[in-house]
Amino acid sequence: MPTSVETPTDTGFDPYVFWMQHKGKIVLYSTLLIVALVIFGVSQLVTQRKNAASTLALATAASVEDFQKVVADYAGTAAAADAQLKLAAKLRDEKKYDDAIATLQKFITDNPSSPLASGAWLSLGATQEAAGKLDDALQTYQQCSVKYPHAYGGPISMLRQASILQDKGKKDETRRVYETVISQYPNTYFSQAATQSLSLLPK
Repeated sequence: MPTSVETPTDTGFDPYVFWMQHKGKIVLYSTLLIVALVIFGVSQLVTQRKNAASTLALATAASVEDFQKVVADYAGTAAAADAQLKLAAKLRDEKKYDDAIATLQKFITDNPSSPLASGAWLSLGATQEAAGKLDDALQTYQQCSVKYPHAYGGPISMLRQASILQDKGKKDETRRVYETVISQYPNTYFSQAATQSLSLLPK
């Protein structure tokens, strides 16, 4: 009885067949990948050049106009954020308090997570104090101490709160703030300063 011979089936991968079946997609996806890599490379280069230029511009800035130009020309860079704070300080030095306050408020709004944020809050409070806006300054320091209890801005803002409250003649509130500083920041310069100031408070 004759036996049938089965023809072996080739189930191996054939690159040529695969290419012929999918060459359109392969070319398309390869082109898209190359374009994406080029765009990414160009973007990185542009960013690096922008950061370098912004750093140089900040380093050579000296006037209000210089700092304003850095902020406007290099928005979104670390140098632009730093320039905002330097601009506010320059405006405060020139006693342009309202402009300095507006600059700091914009920085705080635009950069809530910046490592410079607590410093910006302190600078805002100090500017408001310099402008004679003690109630605004007190509120600013209170917000700073709540937002940044673990940053240097926390205890400093509390010491400034106590100073303003003392100037307002609110001895009990002043005492409570100093006592809070002592309890929250033990064995620090801040607790030492609070202890000394507390000992000088009139009974």
